[in-house]
Amino acid sequence: MTKGIRKTEAEGRDSAGSELGSTQRSRAIAGLLLLTLSFFLLHCSSSESAPPEGGLAAILRHPDPLERVRWTAEFLEAADPDDLYEIQHVFETAPLARGDREYALFAHWWASFDPRAAYDSTFDSLRMEGGHVVRQIMRTWARNDPQAMEGYGLLWDRHTWGSTTPGLRPELVESVVIGWYESGKPGLEAWLSGLKDGASQSAGLKQYVTMKVMGEGNEETLRWALALDEAEGRSAIFGTALNVVAHEDPQLAIEWLDRAKELGADIQAATRRIANAWGHHDPPAAAAWLLSSETGMEQSRSLRAVARHWVRWDYEGFAAWLREREGEGRLDTMRTAFVTTGSKSRKFEVDWPRLLEVAEGITETPSRKRDVYWVLQRWYLVDEAAVLAWFEANPGSYPEKVKQHLGNIPEKESELIKAAFARQESSASAEASS
Repeated sequence: MTKGIRKTEAEGRDSAGSELGSTQRSRAIAGLLLLTLSFFLLHCSSSESAPPEGGLAAILRHPDPLERVRWTAEFLEAADPDDLYEIQHVFETAPLARGDREYALFAHWWASFDPRAAYDSTFDSLRMEGGHVVRQIMRTWARNDPQAMEGYGLLWDRHTWGSTTPGLRPELVESVVIGWYESGKPGLEAWLSGLKDGASQSAGLKQYVTMKVMGEGNEETLRWALALDEAEGRSAIFGTALNVVAHEDPQLAIEWLDRAKELGADIQAATRRIANAWGHHDPPAAAAWLLSSETGMEQSRSLRAVARHWVRWDYEGFAAWLREREGEGRLDTMRTAFVTTGSKSRKFEVDWPRLLEVAEGITETPSRKRDVYWVLQRWYLVDEAAVLAWFEANPGSYPEKVKQHLGNIPEKESELIKAAFARQESSASAEASS
């Protein structure tokens, strides 16, 4: 991303509002966010009782998690930074698990007036050592003082220190993007452009586009992304925008994909991004769109992405859909996803003969042989006779020596298969006796 994007950022966000003094603004934002969270949790909670007597210590010992979080937010919203030492001591001695949501609230409150100390506490205190606690600190810090993030030092992944390819923590980059965008201050796009860690830049870019969609709307974000030059990363940014929009409005994403095609934009991976997002919510519709509009390798990859969602969304419905479309070679990757991804997502609680039937329906020979053997290898653990009978009925399908490897699979998978079979046997016995 270069100066063209930075100009767009400056033009679009100059009206973010007047700035308060740093301490006053931090306190105001902290209060607003905690009050908002309190309001939400108040209406989600099963009761509207008053907090227990005994202050914060009693609140953090309350057994109801929703009430506990609501009251913690209310307490911190009214707390004074001068009380930090006492409040910190209460949190350190609270009967909560490491990194619980109450610590994230505390971290946000602390970071609103002393982010460095809050951040350092995540290294010194086991109670504050939690992923979402650190992420909340970075978000609050970036919202109040985004320029503090420019050196990246706070975002390095400690596990890569000393490595020839040290990297940033993508999840912290995402938190910085959210906070910086919320601040309304310029410089975020330039900061993202300067990231040298590809994985972190990609994560940050997706989060930035998501924030733009939320803040400026679907069409405005797509218009902005498509107006970029290729040198400014248009393909990646536009594809990310389509992915984000397609979660909410896939038809609008398709409409803008067609506009990009008319402009001759490079949208090689954009179809898969739309399909992947759409597949989360309506995989049959996403598959129908792909089968009616796309061909070739990109269609195959996109269908596989949809299938991986479909096996979790409606396993039985997906199986029936595949059965109705026997012989369609373009669905081979979907059959593979049903066999492998579907089995793993169900922890191998599957109908093995049906699984074998799907694998045998793959039209491309090498893929079919691979997936059929994948099924046989695992099925052998719970029904050796059935698998050996299959080999007798299909002589010459595989070299004789492959039988030596039946059941030879990773230990974790083996345990899951045996446990699933035991559950199925128990359920069948219970039904027979009832």
